Amino acid sequence: MKTLFLLTLLFPIFEIFIIFFSISLYGWILTFLEVFITFVLGVYLFKKNKSSFFDYFSHPSKIIEFSSNSLSNNKKNFLAMVGSVLLVLPGYVSDIFGLFLIFKFTQSIFLKLLLLIAKPANYNSSVFKGHESEIVEGEFFNLDKKNRINK
Repeated sequence: MKTLFLLTLLFPIFEIFIIFFSISLYGWILTFLEVFITFVLGVYLFKKNKSSFFDYFSHPSKIIEFSSNSLSNNKKNFLAMVGSVLLVLPGYVSDIFGLFLIFKFTQSIFLKLLLLIAKPANYNSSVFKGHESEIVEGEFFNLDKKNRINK
């Protein structure tokens, strides 16, 4: 949690440092031009991906059927929308991450990496950690040939 807080705090500072370095290296005009071009590209791609992402939900009956399956079908459009929002934000690092999320081949790499990070450590762990014995409680009913229940 502390690392996430530090990254959230240091990321804008890092972006501002890179922008000032770019201004000193390339000048105001080229830096402003890069920010403006990526802003326009981000807005255009957001509008394009938003319409294709929400086409599935255009009918009222489809909104009720919203599930993880419908989201998984549209995950590449969703990642492209997030990438276009990152393009709208000024800064070189956010632009690079935004471009990675827009292209289809880097989206699949990003999804595989995200699944590796989000994968639980142990699938075989039981829900009840305190009860690790082999005894299973339950009731046994013996049905004889006349379909009567004997306890």
